[in-house]
Amino acid sequence: MTVSEAKRLKALEDENAKLKRLLAEPPLMQSYVLERLDGRKGPEWLDGQTLEQAVKATQMLGIVMSFGTSIILGAIDQDGWDLADRSGWQWTSAGKAGLHSAFDTLHVSAMDRGQGGQNYATVFGQLHRWLLKPGNRSDHGPIKRLLRNYILRNMDVCVGRELLGARITRRHKYSIQCWRWKPAPIARRCARSL
Repeated sequence: MTVSEAKRLKALEDENAKLKRLLAEPPLMQSYVLERLDGRKGPEWLDGQTLEQAVKATQMLGIVMSFGTSIILGAIDQDGWDLADRSGWQWTSAGKAGLHSAFDTLHVSAMDRGQGGQNYATVFGQLHRWLLKPGNRSDHGPIKRLLRNYILRNMDVCVGRELLGARITRRHKYSIQCWRWKPAPIARRCARSL
């Protein structure tokens, strides 16, 4: 074995040991849940909602940040959910600023991929789909309102369209696609989309 090969092997062994240590440590989200159940305080934004809302918001944001917006949730194994907890924690534990930063990251990433920065179902993927469906809960928590407000401030949403459970009554951002003077077929298409 050459010196160069030995150095590469040593570097791989060191990296492997580092990953094993990281995986042996419980995700910060797990520690937060245990501490919260013991009555201790954690990050303010997470503490301001139910434990279920805090955990699910962290997981769902972590899923799209780790695996992309088009990931199929059934394809994620336990290690993937652990990774989602770790990834989501860095954003949700930072509160509103962290969430806005995550939304910006997803928005820019969609534009970089050429998937259009105005299609919020594509930009936010599984996170958006999760917030659309109430499932067995009636309230997803403050993440839904934060994403809705982010979309309104940063993306073109036509008046009359429903966005995450509420009708849009006032435009915040404009594009040529939804101006009032446009021909009727384009207006109908805009009103029908998402």
